[in-house]
Amino acid sequence: MRVLLSMLLLPCVLLAAPELKVGFAEVDVSPTLDPKRPVYMAGFGQNRVASKVHDSIMARAIVLSDGSKKTAWVSVDVVGLFYPVAEDVRSQLKGFDYVAVCSTHNHEGPDTLGLWGRSPFESGLDPVYQKRVVDGCVEAITTADKGLSVAVAKIGTASDATLLRDGRLPEVKHDEIVTLRF
Repeated sequence: MRVLLSMLLLPCVLLAAPELKVGFAEVDVSPTLDPKRPVYMAGFGQNRVASKVHDSIMARAIVLSDGSKKTAWVSVDVVGLFYPVAEDVRSQLKGFDYVAVCSTHNHEGPDTLGLWGRSPFESGLDPVYQKRVVDGCVEAITTADKGLSVAVAKIGTASDATLLRDGRLPEVKHDEIVTLRF
Protein backbone atom coordinates (compact mmCIF):
# COMPACT_ATOMS: atom_id res chain seq x y z
CA MET A 1 0.00 0.00 0.00
CA ARG A 2 2.84 2.45 0.86
CA VAL A 3 4.52 1.78 -2.46
CA LEU A 4 1.30 2.43 -4.36
CA LEU A 5 0.65 5.64 -2.38
CA SER A 6 4.24 6.80 -2.99
CA MET A 7 3.91 6.17 -6.71
CA LEU A 8 0.66 8.15 -6.83
CA LEU A 9 2.08 11.09 -4.83
CA LEU A 10 5.48 11.28 -6.56
CA PRO A 11 4.20 13.22 -9.62
CA CYS A 12 2.49 15.74 -7.28
CA VAL A 13 5.71 16.25 -5.34
CA LEU A 14 7.75 16.66 -8.51
CA LEU A 15 5.27 19.15 -9.96
CA ALA A 16 5.23 21.16 -6.73
CA ALA A 17 9.01 21.29 -6.38
CA PRO A 18 10.43 24.71 -7.21
CA GLU A 19 12.50 25.00 -10.35
CA LEU A 20 16.11 25.94 -9.62
CA LYS A 21 17.65 28.49 -11.93
CA VAL A 22 21.27 29.55 -11.89
CA GLY A 23 23.30 32.15 -13.73
CA PHE A 24 27.03 32.89 -13.82
CA ALA A 25 29.02 35.89 -15.03
CA GLU A 26 32.40 37.56 -14.67
CA VAL A 27 33.62 41.10 -15.29
CA ASP A 28 37.21 42.30 -15.64
CA VAL A 29 37.86 45.02 -13.04
CA SER A 30 41.62 45.32 -13.60
CA PRO A 31 42.99 48.78 -12.87
CA THR A 32 44.18 51.09 -15.63
CA LEU A 33 47.84 51.87 -15.06
CA ASP A 34 48.74 55.53 -15.39
CA PRO A 35 52.04 57.02 -14.12
CA LYS A 36 50.12 60.09 -12.91
CA ARG A 37 47.80 57.92 -10.81
CA PRO A 38 49.79 55.08 -9.15
CA VAL A 39 48.08 51.82 -8.26
CA TYR A 40 49.30 50.76 -4.82
CA MET A 41 49.41 47.01 -4.29
CA ALA A 42 47.81 45.45 -1.23
CA GLY A 43 49.84 43.68 1.43
CA PHE A 44 53.54 43.10 2.07
CA GLY A 45 54.47 46.71 2.88
CA GLN A 46 54.07 50.27 1.71
CA ASN A 47 54.80 51.93 -1.61
CA ARG A 48 54.46 48.85 -3.82
CA VAL A 49 53.33 50.43 -7.08
CA ALA A 50 51.95 48.22 -9.86
CA SER A 51 54.07 48.25 -13.02
CA LYS A 52 51.87 45.96 -15.13
CA VAL A 53 48.79 43.75 -14.97
CA HIS A 54 49.98 40.14 -14.95
CA ASP A 55 46.55 38.52 -14.48
CA SER A 56 43.16 40.15 -14.79
CA ILE A 57 41.37 41.17 -11.61
CA MET A 58 37.89 39.65 -11.91
CA ALA A 59 34.51 40.05 -10.26
CA ARG A 60 32.72 36.68 -10.54
CA ALA A 61 29.04 36.25 -9.72
CA ILE A 62 26.50 33.48 -9.29
CA VAL A 63 22.76 34.05 -8.98
CA LEU A 64 20.37 31.37 -7.71
CA SER A 65 16.58 31.58 -7.96
CA ASP A 66 13.72 29.23 -7.16
CA GLY A 67 11.15 31.52 -8.75
CA SER A 68 10.17 33.23 -5.51
CA LYS A 69 13.52 34.02 -3.88
CA LYS A 70 16.72 35.18 -5.51
CA THR A 71 20.23 35.20 -4.04
CA ALA A 72 23.52 36.48 -5.47
CA TRP A 73 27.16 35.99 -4.55
CA VAL A 74 29.97 38.03 -6.04
CA SER A 75 33.67 37.61 -5.32
CA VAL A 76 36.39 40.03 -6.41
CA ASP A 77 40.12 39.27 -6.74
CA VAL A 78 41.16 41.95 -4.23
CA VAL A 79 42.57 41.87 -0.69
CA GLY A 80 39.31 42.84 0.98
CA LEU A 81 36.24 45.05 0.91
CA PHE A 82 34.71 47.02 3.75
CA TYR A 83 31.00 46.86 4.61
CA PRO A 84 30.13 50.18 2.89
CA VAL A 85 31.33 48.70 -0.43
CA ALA A 86 28.99 45.71 0.01
CA GLU A 87 26.15 48.08 0.90
CA ASP A 88 26.89 50.18 -2.21
CA VAL A 89 26.66 47.05 -4.41
CA ARG A 90 23.43 45.92 -2.70
CA SER A 91 21.81 49.36 -3.04
CA GLN A 92 22.15 49.19 -6.83
CA LEU A 93 20.43 45.80 -7.14
CA LYS A 94 16.69 45.33 -6.88
CA GLY A 95 14.71 42.11 -6.49
CA PHE A 96 17.29 40.14 -4.52
CA ASP A 97 16.58 38.57 -1.13
CA TYR A 98 20.28 38.52 -0.32
CA VAL A 99 23.52 39.64 -1.96
CA ALA A 100 26.87 38.41 -0.60
CA VAL A 101 29.90 40.52 -1.57
CA CYS A 102 33.32 39.08 -0.80
CA SER A 103 36.96 39.03 -1.88
CA THR A 104 39.55 36.36 -2.59
CA HIS A 105 42.13 38.13 -0.36
CA ASN A 106 44.60 38.73 -3.18
CA HIS A 107 47.88 40.38 -2.08
CA GLU A 108 48.90 41.06 -5.67
CA GLY A 109 46.00 43.36 -6.51
CA PRO A 110 45.17 47.00 -5.84
CA ASP A 111 44.78 48.29 -2.29
CA THR A 112 41.02 48.34 -1.68
CA LEU A 113 41.30 48.88 2.07
CA GLY A 114 43.51 51.98 2.16
CA LEU A 115 46.27 50.34 4.19
CA TRP A 116 49.18 50.23 1.73
CA GLY A 117 49.86 53.68 0.26
CA ARG A 118 53.13 55.53 -0.27
CA SER A 119 53.77 55.46 3.52
CA PRO A 120 52.02 54.08 6.62
CA PHE A 121 50.36 57.50 6.94
CA GLU A 122 48.97 57.68 3.37
CA SER A 123 46.08 55.64 2.04
CA GLY A 124 46.64 53.54 -1.07
CA LEU A 125 42.94 53.43 -1.86
CA ASP A 126 41.90 55.03 -5.13
CA PRO A 127 38.21 56.10 -5.05
CA VAL A 128 38.03 55.91 -8.86
CA TYR A 129 39.19 52.28 -8.79
CA GLN A 130 36.90 51.49 -5.85
CA LYS A 131 33.95 52.69 -7.97
CA ARG A 132 35.14 50.42 -10.78
CA VAL A 133 35.09 47.46 -8.38
CA VAL A 134 31.56 48.31 -7.20
CA ASP A 135 30.33 48.81 -10.78
CA GLY A 136 31.98 45.52 -11.83
CA CYS A 137 30.25 43.64 -9.00
CA VAL A 138 26.88 45.11 -9.98
CA GLU A 139 27.48 44.30 -13.66
CA ALA A 140 28.53 40.71 -12.90
CA ILE A 141 25.44 40.08 -10.77
CA THR A 142 23.12 41.77 -13.28
CA THR A 143 24.58 39.73 -16.15
CA ALA A 144 24.32 36.49 -14.15
CA ASP A 145 20.70 37.34 -13.34
CA LYS A 146 19.88 37.92 -17.01
CA GLY A 147 21.47 34.56 -17.85
CA LEU A 148 19.43 32.47 -15.40
CA SER A 149 18.65 29.02 -16.77
CA VAL A 150 17.18 25.85 -15.35
CA ALA A 151 19.74 23.77 -13.50
CA VAL A 152 20.14 20.68 -11.38
CA ALA A 153 22.38 21.04 -8.35
CA LYS A 154 24.61 18.17 -7.29
CA ILE A 155 26.82 18.10 -4.23
CA GLY A 156 29.98 16.10 -3.74
CA THR A 157 32.37 15.72 -0.85
CA ALA A 158 35.82 14.32 -0.31
CA SER A 159 37.61 13.88 2.99
CA ASP A 160 41.32 13.27 3.40
CA ALA A 161 43.59 14.45 6.19
CA THR A 162 46.36 15.20 3.65
CA LEU A 163 44.23 17.67 1.63
CA LEU A 164 44.74 20.55 4.06
CA ARG A 165 47.52 21.57 6.40
CA ASP A 166 47.43 24.11 9.22
CA GLY A 167 50.93 24.89 10.51
CA ARG A 168 49.71 27.15 13.33
CA LEU A 169 48.88 26.14 16.87
CA PRO A 170 46.34 25.17 17.86
CA GLU A 171 45.90 23.13 14.70
CA VAL A 172 42.33 23.54 13.55
CA LYS A 173 41.15 22.25 10.23
CA HIS A 174 38.20 20.82 8.45
CA ASP A 175 39.50 18.21 6.05
CA GLU A 176 36.34 17.81 4.01
CA ILE A 177 36.03 19.51 0.63
CA VAL A 178 32.46 20.21 -0.46
CA THR A 179 31.73 20.99 -4.11
CA LEU A 180 28.53 22.08 -5.82
CA ARG A 181 27.93 21.42 -9.49
CA PHE A 182 25.15 22.94 -11.55
